[in-house]
Order: sequence, then C-alpha cells, then structure tokens
Amino acid sequence: MKAAKDFTRGSILKHILALALPTMASFMLHVAFNIIDTIFVGRIGADAIAAVSIVFPVIILMIALGSGMGVGSASLIARHLGAKNVKKANRVIEHMVLIAIVLSAVFALTGFLFAEYLFSLIGATPNVLELAMDYSRWIFGFGGFIFIFIAFGNVLRAEGDAKSPMIYMGISVILNAILDPLLIFGIWIFPQLGVEGAAIATVIGRGVGSILLISHVLSGKSIVTVSLDKFKYSFRIIKDIFAIGVPASLSFMLMSVGMFILTRIIANFGPEAIASYGIGWKVESLGFHFAMAIAIACLALVGHNFGAGNVKRARKIVWISSFLSLSISTAAGTLIFFTQKFWLKIFTSNQLVLDYTFGYIQILAFTFGFVGLAIVIESAFQGFGKGMPKFILTVFRLGVLAIPLAIILSKVLGLVGVWYAIAISNVLNAIVAILWFKVSNFEK
Repeated sequence: MKAAKDFTRGSILKHILALALPTMASFMLHVAFNIIDTIFVGRIGADAIAAVSIVFPVIILMIALGSGMGVGSASLIARHLGAKNVKKANRVIEHMVLIAIVLSAVFALTGFLFAEYLFSLIGATPNVLELAMDYSRWIFGFGGFIFIFIAFGNVLRAEGDAKSPMIYMGISVILNAILDPLLIFGIWIFPQLGVEGAAIATVIGRGVGSILLISHVLSGKSIVTVSLDKFKYSFRIIKDIFAIGVPASLSFMLMSVGMFILTRIIANFGPEAIASYGIGWKVESLGFHFAMAIAIACLALVGHNFGAGNVKRARKIVWISSFLSLSISTAAGTLIFFTQKFWLKIFTSNQLVLDYTFGYIQILAFTFGFVGLAIVIESAFQGFGKGMPKFILTVFRLGVLAIPLAIILSKVLGLVGVWYAIAISNVLNAIVAILWFKVSNFEK
C-alpha cells in the first residue's frame, strides 16, 4: 500500500497541475474515444451519425450514475485521507463496489426494456431507430464497465494518483481505435458490423480499461484498497456517499434528460440537425474537459484540506482553480472557433450537417470559459461535502434557462435559436455559481 500524499502543504498551483494535467490527458482520451467512433461511423452516412447521437444521451446517463457514485466516494475518501484515516477510506471504496454492481444490473434491465420506446420518443426515424438499437444493445449490456472505470478512476484521483487512470484510458482508446475500422467495415478476418461494430469496439476498450483499474487497486498499488472478504455493510457509509453522489447523479441525469429534450426540439429540423448537435457536443467537450480535469483536482485538494480543518487554504484552492479553468477553457473555445473549418470535415462530408455545426460552434465557442468556471465551482462545493448546489445549478441552467429559451427561440430564429439558448444559459449559470460560492460558509 502506498503512503498517503500530503496536500495540506506546499504550492497550491503545483498540486493542482500535478493532478489536473494527467486528468486532462485522460479526458482528452475519453473525448478521443467518442470522436474516433464518430469519424468512422460518419463514413457510413448521416443516419448512422444521427443514431449514435441519439444514443449519446444514454451514455451521458450512464456516466451520470457512475460519476455520481465516484464523486460521492471521492469526496469522502479525500476528506478521510486529509484526516489521516485510511481505514475509513477503505470502507468507502468497498461500499462503492457494491453500489456499482447494483447500478450495472438495474441499468442493463431498464435499457433493454425501454430503449426502443425512448429513441422513438426523441424523434428517431425508422432507419435511425434501427441503427440506434444495434448500437445501444451493447452499451446497455456492458454498461458495468463504464460504472467501474469512472468510479475507480475518481477514487484514484481523490488519493492523488491521476497518472494511472490516464494510462488505462490510453490503453482503452488505442484498443478502440484499432477495433473500430476492423469491426465497422469488416477488414481482414472481421465481420462488417456497421454501427454495431463501433459499439462492440467501445465495450471491449472500456472492459479492458476497467479490468486494469480493478487489478491496480486489488494489487496494493493504491493508498486505498478493497477487502471484500472482510466487508461489513454500513448504512451510514452508503448514506454519506449518497449525500454527495445522489445530487451529483441527479445533476448528470438531468443533463441527460436536458439533452434528450434539446435533441427532440432539434429533431424538428431533420436528422442532419441531430447529427450536427452530436458533432457539436463532441467538439464542445474538447473545451470543457480541461475544466473538468481542474475541477476533479480541486475537489480532491479541497477535500484533503477541509478534512484537515484548513478551510482558508481550501477556499484559496477554489479561486486558483477557477482562474485556471476560466483561462484554459476560454483559450480552447477561441482556438476551436478560429480553426473549425479546417477539421470539422473529418466528421462528415454532408454539407448541411457541416453548415449546422459551423453555426453551433460560432455561437457557443466563446461561452466555454463560463462553462469551465461553473464546473469548478460545482466541484468545489462537493469537496466541502455539499452535494445540492450542483443539482440546483443544473436545474437552473437547463430547466429555467436552456430548455425554455430553446423552445421560444427555435420558433423565432429556427435551429440557430437553440444554439443561442444554450449559450445564454452557460453565461448566466456561471455568474450565479460564483456568487453563491462567494457567500457560502464552510466552517465546521
């Protein structure tokens, strides 16, 4: 077992970068996972891209459940390690495994029962629906890999190890990149499976990464470890995980529902519009994944310092993290804005899809910094043990701002009105988040 790192001393900026940089690499690899699928699927046609785009909110929902569980566990583990109590941290990860097993089973059953109805409700045409079902059945059946990978990755980052999840994600992405063309187009001895092949490649890639993460923890290479033979159920630990995890999961689930609703609004403008939203979202994720990496570093560092009773240092960590996130996300958005015409064509040759996607990026690119700022502030609340602010801010951004504005503006401005609605919600949400944190009291 490794010795716990002390994040209550030394350079705050150095600690943030030490955790955030490998995490940024992990997230960029995660984005590459989705982009690689989109590039190869895009060679099949617009219907195939639309099918994967329709399933994407389902993947977001799975990530929501895994991230909520992982964030709740990571917040507790960081605070326990800050208080120098490794034994309690070990008990948290044992209960996290139990939650992961239950979620995997429930999600698989629910997906198989309701997927076709859900995709039809969104507005999938018969051709798109058939392709979406081919893709999603594998995602539903092996969703446990997503839960395990996200949860264990968050735990390792909470203890200060961001490099291991990065390495295992890299292996997953490389494997996915190799298998994608082989299974989609039937190269060499492999069958031609189309979009179903992309799903199988994704499942295999994530599966290998998950097994490597589990092996890492069980082999004693991490500070925390799992001893299921000594497992003793504790309702208190489950409650503490859920106190952070449930609002976090609900926030991510609400994001998924929000994407479903926005996709349904966008579907009124045709499958090309849905495809452009899917591509635009993936491009946008290039911007805010930098912020998510800084946010996870912020959560871990705040948890360690708050657990050690140093609230003043914890607050300072949040402000430094916020400035970094705002700066990097704004720079990423600016770069994407000025270079989009040179590389968007790798996704599709459909001119209408490209035109719609150009409009998406032109309007949203300069709001990336606001998204990055809000992400860090929400994670800071979680590091202090407060789960509800993230949920409330998500409700505000989607339920109060983005969706109502999208309904109204789409009738007035067409598809571009949806893009404006999302942009306005990004800016106003960040302003509310930072004001809320500024007036909050975290003294024990």
